[in-house]
Amino acid sequence: MSADKESPKSLFILIHGLLGSHKHMHSIRDLIMERSKEPVMIMIPCKNGFFKTFDGIDIVGERVLKEIKLFMRSRNENEIKNLKKLNIVAYSMGGLISRYIIKDLKKFMNKRYPQIEFDTFMTFATPHLGVNFYKDGKFPYNVLTKLGSNVLGRSGRQLFILDNKENADPLLLEISKGKYLEALQSFKNHIALANVHNDRSVSFYTSFITDLEYQCSSNTFENDNILVTWDKFPTGAIIDVTAKHFEETIASSSNSKNMVIKFTSVFKYLIKCLFIVFFVFFIFPLALLINTFGTVVSHINVWVYQNKMLLYSKFSFLNRKWLSTKLDLDLDPDSDFDEDYDNNEMEQLLTHLDKTRSDENLEKTDVADILSSDWETTKSVHNKNNNAAPSKPPHKDLRLKYFINKYSNNNTDLYISGSDEKLPFDRPRKEILSSLNTVKWIRIPLKLKGANTHRAIIARNGLDSTATLNKKAICFNIDLLLELCSSEYIA
Repeated sequence: MSADKESPKSLFILIHGLLGSHKHMHSIRDLIMERSKEPVMIMIPCKNGFFKTFDGIDIVGERVLKEIKLFMRSRNENEIKNLKKLNIVAYSMGGLISRYIIKDLKKFMNKRYPQIEFDTFMTFATPHLGVNFYKDGKFPYNVLTKLGSNVLGRSGRQLFILDNKENADPLLLEISKGKYLEALQSFKNHIALANVHNDRSVSFYTSFITDLEYQCSSNTFENDNILVTWDKFPTGAIIDVTAKHFEETIASSSNSKNMVIKFTSVFKYLIKCLFIVFFVFFIFPLALLINTFGTVVSHINVWVYQNKMLLYSKFSFLNRKWLSTKLDLDLDPDSDFDEDYDNNEMEQLLTHLDKTRSDENLEKTDVADILSSDWETTKSVHNKNNNAAPSKPPHKDLRLKYFINKYSNNNTDLYISGSDEKLPFDRPRKEILSSLNTVKWIRIPLKLKGANTHRAIIARNGLDSTATLNKKAICFNIDLLLELCSSEYIA
């Protein structure tokens, strides 16, 4: 096999979410490496761990974008020249960070690596429509809204779409329009994976990108005959939310069965009560204290980030006279720098200083960032036997196309009518939904096991600690991703 054929043709960028770290994406990374039938390149930005994710989707996104650029520029020519496809796989708030960066990432890639096309954009439990509980101000949801929008830094305000500024759109609305939307549409495939229940962080409607709050029956499993023989399909993990729901009457044949049911219900109720008491008096105060500390630290970091020009000018011994001469800018050189500085002038200076770190040069301070990036280049085990033809299940393409077509058309408007059933979206959310629905998504509803399926959807605790059904679902998701990446199908 030639060196060119051994070089990766697909780059996967994996982006974690709020209060996360690059390690949260390791299960996804391992599955891509294990199940891919061709060499792949994987990169996980790792400069925004834990409280740094409080700084705001925009600031976190700028740091992620910088890390991706450094990663790309640090690769040698042989690694890059055969790359043909770029794929983004994002988890939770990472999906919003991804949507923020793709406008500038597209511009960067078109300029430096025009042979690389945007292929697949995949999100796991991402709050595309922001966070809102829609419980009519009921306790504790009103308290959670107040806390979530105030103790998660700037990111919390943006996630709850409460970052309204005068004459400016909220960030989530801004990244749903214009060049941001064009960059999103430039991907060939779009996949949105959503937990139908037990997601304690991201509600189903916002990750599924709909204005309807589905009530999914536990009996509405996907069971189409055409898929029955597909061994990759995780029976019971994917729900057909468009099926007609019905109340199942449980006919009890004996009094003993009723007694068992009642005893089980009482036992579960007591366990829930104990858990609530433990959560309210122990876990919640500790989490609130930690998040409050992180929010304070984040606000300090954001102030430093947003006022770095002021800091440059005050503490780098840069005065206006020197700047005027050096940068050939009209900064009124006869006046000394004082607190009453002109914002436009400082923006000019910031732009100039940023240009000194051009794409054509890597500074020594950037080397550490490159070396600390979490990245892998792998040659899959499927390539070790060059003479063996890869096995292909019968009618595999037919089943895959059928599945993609079904879930690409899983549009709620086709199945449920009546404006009274829709969630009471405000103007920004209505506009975001309208914009994102111009993109053709493969929307997959998942019914996973566990008390917190937000963690389970990407196996944050590792594949070995993941329930069998959840593991099968994750494997299926990655198989779908790899099939789309290796085909010419456009979703």
